Amino acid sequence: MLFLERRYKMSKKEINTVQIDVDISAVMKTLEEGLAVLTASIQGKTSEMLNAVFTNMKNSISKNISGVQQSITSSLKELNDSIQPAFEKGKDALQSVQEK
Repeated sequence: MLFLERRYKMSKKEINTVQIDVDISAVMKTLEEGLAVLTASIQGKTSEMLNAVFTNMKNSISKNISGVQQSITSSLKELNDSIQPAFEKGKDALQSVQEK
């Protein structure tokens, strides 16, 4: 318990005293409750922000992976298209040799 005293000068001779009792434990409890609410709010906002960041990162990585897959698929198709005629010619040459 904290005891505060404040004196108010009413006139030159008269002094009025106001006494206030403050329950420190109640004040501390109120401060602790306020801090707990603030901490929970900060944790909630931090969690929301991190979830948003990781979701954006995941989406970006997924798009990049899809782009790489499409690029590889396209490159392999081009490679196949350019090699296929050579195999056809080789096949024809082999058949020609076998026929002779």
